[in-house]
Amino acid sequence: MKDLSSILIAPDADFREVLRVIDGSALGFVLVVDPNRRLLGTITDGDVRRALMQADAAPQDAQGLMNPNPLFLTQDTSYEERQTFLTKHKITFVPLLGKDRIVLSVAASAHLPGNSFDDVAVVVMAGGLGSRLGNLTKQTPKPLLQIDGEPILTKIVKRFRY
Repeated sequence: MKDLSSILIAPDADFREVLRVIDGSALGFVLVVDPNRRLLGTITDGDVRRALMQADAAPQDAQGLMNPNPLFLTQDTSYEERQTFLTKHKITFVPLLGKDRIVLSVAASAHLPGNSFDDVAVVVMAGGLGSRLGNLTKQTPKPLLQIDGEPILTKIVKRFRY
């Protein structure tokens, strides 16, 4: 994630501000940081729901809502290690920190926990006359045109995860 500003919030932000940021980010979480962007905690939409169920005892600010001991990784963690960590902990995101717990980025799960793509059918739309490609498609259908020695259709199919 390149622009973190939409998910960063101060510890003294009120409950409504936390809700506004979570709702606006569409990610379901915010990172609570100090003025130097040092991670203080995380707040998920689940944290907000649990606070609402407490009725009159619900925290009024981000600091009261946040998990003060969130899981995190360092920025130099490889993509594969990030995905393994997210899967192992059954979480959809993890903050990536630099020196002194400064938030640098966020790693997101390639596959959201609880969602299985095993039964999803794939349809490749490969029709059309190929008229814009002119002579290239007179003898060879568009999906079979070669790019770097391989048919376009083969390249498309290889991009799907098995």
